[in-house]
Amino acid sequence: MSFLTKMRDTLLPEATKEKIIKHQVKKQINNKLGLNGALDTHVDKLAEKVFEKVDASTVFKAKDMFDKLKAAPKDENK
Repeated sequence: MSFLTKMRDTLLPEATKEKIIKHQVKKQINNKLGLNGALDTHVDKLAEKVFEKVDASTVFKAKDMFDKLKAAPKDENK
């Protein structure tokens, strides 16, 4: 786990982590699909269902892992 992820995980309350995640998801969806916030209420409802099963700390850790794997050098021989 990166230093930034570890600090964010220990210092921020769970509600703040959830707000950060929701904001980033809405931003990505609106940018990719050009919706200008049209589906924000649906994204919030979906996020609440996800947070019932997985806590925000786990989402941060998974994002950190994903970023590390994405940045890893690719093997050109395969």
